[in-house]
Amino acid sequence: MAFLLTDVEGSTRLWERASEVMPAVIARHYELLDRAIAEHGGQRPEEQGEGDSVVAVFTDASAALRAAIEAQHSLTAEAWADGLEVRVRMAVHVGQTVKRNAQNYVGTTIIRCARLRACAHGGQILVSDAAAAL
Repeated sequence: MAFLLTDVEGSTRLWERASEVMPAVIARHYELLDRAIAEHGGQRPEEQGEGDSVVAVFTDASAALRAAIEAQHSLTAEAWADGLEVRVRMAVHVGQTVKRNAQNYVGTTIIRCARLRACAHGGQILVSDAAAAL
């Protein structure tokens, strides 16, 4: 399985600056991500991330990467309310999956993907060596 994890860079700062428009901004961000994920065969398990993060699962790394690229293009092209700059960091990693229940994943694969995402800057997609090899 391949994981795509995302997170809005500096979202706390954005909420503090523009709290009145952020609910709509985050909702639109989810719409753009959901569309890219679905178009490339991915699924979003039950929300298991924190804040504005997204966890998506794919059957192969190339589909996850295509979804990430499409999502980054859509997010960059979006005219955000109040002139906000919404930058999303992303990571793709592959490995064995362990399900906590029907809709939640646990284990080292998703943890490594989250660590990789934490290293990214908004607008970046980091790909693990394991995913790149595929």
